[in-house]
Amino acid sequence: MGEKVDLALANPDDVQSANALFNFVGRLDFLVESLEKKALVPRYCEEEIGYLKLHFNGKAIEKIHVLQKCFCDIPLHNIIKAFPIEIIEQDDKELSDNQRKQIETKNTHVSLYGSYGIAFTKQWCIDNNLQPIQYINEKSAMIEQFRKSFECVLDKDDIDDIIVDAILNKLAYIKPLYGTMRREIDTQQVRIRKNFHDECEWRYIPDQKQLEISKLDVILFDEELQNKGWQISSNLMKENYSELWLKFNYGDIKYLFVPDDYNRNLLVKKIMGLPEENFVGEKDDIITLKKLILVSKIVVIEDIQKDW
Repeated sequence: MGEKVDLALANPDDVQSANALFNFVGRLDFLVESLEKKALVPRYCEEEIGYLKLHFNGKAIEKIHVLQKCFCDIPLHNIIKAFPIEIIEQDDKELSDNQRKQIETKNTHVSLYGSYGIAFTKQWCIDNNLQPIQYINEKSAMIEQFRKSFECVLDKDDIDDIIVDAILNKLAYIKPLYGTMRREIDTQQVRIRKNFHDECEWRYIPDQKQLEISKLDVILFDEELQNKGWQISSNLMKENYSELWLKFNYGDIKYLFVPDDYNRNLLVKKIMGLPEENFVGEKDDIITLKKLILVSKIVVIEDIQKDW
């Protein structure tokens, strides 16, 4: 008899999904700031939940803001794979034909979410509290079950906080298979219809205890607070909220992404200029070596489009 294998500890490489998770942003300075902080800072992101038909205090809940940092589980060659973009008519009456064509060419994951990114191994993400979200079939019985549970819990005052937190946590990790989203494309605010399931999304949501210490909620329901979501998210960049951040070491990074050679050169300069205090306990020659190793992880999106 051979040695027994503990299947719970055996994590084979994925075949049809990626072995790294990717987070993309729209500007180089956002990526550089993450490298300087050695952390990704969660922010409140709008999620449209009208499909759930939830009510609270007699009012329908059409949208929420969830405190999160999102990643996609997409094989690398698929981040530049084109998909159809459907613009929702009622929101684009002022678009010219030329603007419409420009928007419809923004049809890859990186053109929609940004061409600057960072990737970590999936195992690192698992070890650091990232969780795949659950995509909901709007015609399934699960929708009705969740709706009843949600409204039952929030309509009563004597429900244990653990149960309330569990329901809200569930809401923070679900998304419809198909739906609409707002994006700014070429300075135009548009609403598009999308297959969300293709993103294979994972989310980092800060620990509930740390949220309570910071006096923050994982979900904003109140419309007045939602309008201040950007301001609250900006405050999260401050060091006193660092316990909510997704922290990493440079050695944890698998890839860094930039759109072209020009931005690669800019990022190289930023990496070589990272402060010495980010490399605590290392000698100067080791610091230089680690910076060069980080530079070697840069992937240019244009090269993927041409060669992969």
